Amino acid sequence: MVSKSQIEAFFADLRTNGILPTVDKYYADNAVLAEAGQEAKVGKPAIVAAETYFANMLEKTGHFEAIEVHDIIIDGDKAVIEQTLSMKFKGSNDIVKQHQLDIQVWSNGKIVKETFWHEKH
Repeated sequence: MVSKSQIEAFFADLRTNGILPTVDKYYADNAVLAEAGQEAKVGKPAIVAAETYFANMLEKTGHFEAIEVHDIIIDGDKAVIEQTLSMKFKGSNDIVKQHQLDIQVWSNGKIVKETFWHEKH
């Protein structure tokens, strides 16, 4: 079972430490990560590769400008997190806001499956 405090710790680490250390700490070795309309990344090495590519595109390499968590719903080992990510990409002065639902499945203190559904503003 996942707890609200685990979800809050995950987002605190994401804000403070950035994407890659958070992936390393919280994702299971056999985790699956999917974004709506894209092929799933299967296994931590595939997730790290995809997230490294994304992290290197950000102005503050690996860090978002802001992360706002609006709501957390927990049901057993599943959590749905409504959030808005603010990010600035290298070579641009624009801040992109992405509102999304993050659906996580946890097991033994690690994320084993995560799916993002998002829209950009």
